[in-house]
Amino acid sequence: MKDQFKKEILKLKNSPFINQKTLQLFLDRLNENSGLTRDENPSSHFCNFFVPINYATKSIYLGNHIKAGGWIPPGGHIDHGELPSECAKRECFEELQYELIDKQIELFNLSIIHLNNPRHNCKTHYDFWYLIRTPKIDFRFDKKEFYEADWFSLKDAYQKILYPEFKVVMKKLLKFYPEI
Repeated sequence: MKDQFKKEILKLKNSPFINQKTLQLFLDRLNENSGLTRDENPSSHFCNFFVPINYATKSIYLGNHIKAGGWIPPGGHIDHGELPSECAKRECFEELQYELIDKQIELFNLSIIHLNNPRHNCKTHYDFWYLIRTPKIDFRFDKKEFYEADWFSLKDAYQKILYPEFKVVMKKLLKFYPEI
């Protein structure tokens, strides 16, 4: 599994999105013998975010996440034996009732988030970020995960997101995908 994670991470080695220090920290984390998933290591593990994006309307989809307490893209924890892209597909179906196909998924970023939320055992998330190309549809979002969810222009999404780590990702989208 570690080799497959490494292969996914290295897809971004020459990407203008990637902070090379973050990429190296992902590779270093893979070399630890502490487990990749929440089940194996509740405090430090790999996760996934996916940003549904519609190029025709130049919009992305966010949800007001119940546990996170704010507007964020959908995503979740990678399960044991699951690849990051498989997690994006599973989470997209679980959270939005939308079935993805491979050609809709594009890895574009990696981030490390240090959590300080007493409601979580999680302390560090190593997050894979995917763009998910979709039509602008009314997703049937999971009301156990989100208070509400909707499509926003990238600039409006940037304003809605409060978490600094997520704002960094949105800034990258603004810079490297100006057509959005």
